[in-house]
Amino acid sequence: MGYFLNLDTTDLSVQDLIDDGHGLLINPYWLDEDLDVDLSDPYRLEEDLSDPHLPDFDDNADADDCHDTDLLGVDLSGADLRGANWRGAKLRGVNLRGEDLSDADLRGADLRGAKLRGVSWKGANLSGADLRGVSLEDANLTRMNLSGAVLGGANLSRANLQGANLSSAKLNSNLRDADLRGAVLRSVKMVGAYLYGADLSGADLMGSNLSWAILTNAKFNTETILPCGNKWSRGTNMRQFTKRNDSFIGR
Repeated sequence: MGYFLNLDTTDLSVQDLIDDGHGLLINPYWLDEDLDVDLSDPYRLEEDLSDPHLPDFDDNADADDCHDTDLLGVDLSGADLRGANWRGAKLRGVNLRGEDLSDADLRGADLRGAKLRGVSWKGANLSGADLRGVSLEDANLTRMNLSGAVLGGANLSRANLQGANLSSAKLNSNLRDADLRGAVLRSVKMVGAYLYGADLSGADLMGSNLSWAILTNAKFNTETILPCGNKWSRGTNMRQFTKRNDSFIGR
């Protein structure tokens, strides 16, 4: 079991710890038991996962149907990926920076370590996808289908997840200042999630596990459905769900 840092009074994000190379975890529940990304290595996501025996896609590549395909480490920059069928594909370490994945079918795809900054996700389906350890910082994931997705250790700080479906997902992630207004978070595993400043107004948290989650300055409203099924009110003591002593503001 790793050592952990108590962040009750600290303003550090998970990425701060990774970048500093301390190898510290927020708490012993931060990682999924099946997460095989080593957070003690600050450069883990920059590892060259390319395979010289796999072809690069050129500008005229046909990526419409790559379901169940192994594309480990391939550089897909410049390919037309709109509406591509990548259901169950192995895309670990793939370079997708700045690509348009509108309407792509990525259900059950393995995207661990993929480079996803600046990706356009409009209409894409990521249900059941493995996104452990990826960076989706500032990503626009509005109304995305992420049900059952595995996002352990992912950086979703400032991500727009408004109205997204995250039911039954594993979301022990960095969600600092994330927009989760109206998001469906039913039965989500959020053990140790970092929700500092996140907006959970109108979110549905029915049946979710918030143990050890950090909710400092998180926002709620009277339309937020709590894990117990009741709606949030100003008198709600969130410590009954987090088992922490953090202060927070519900608006």
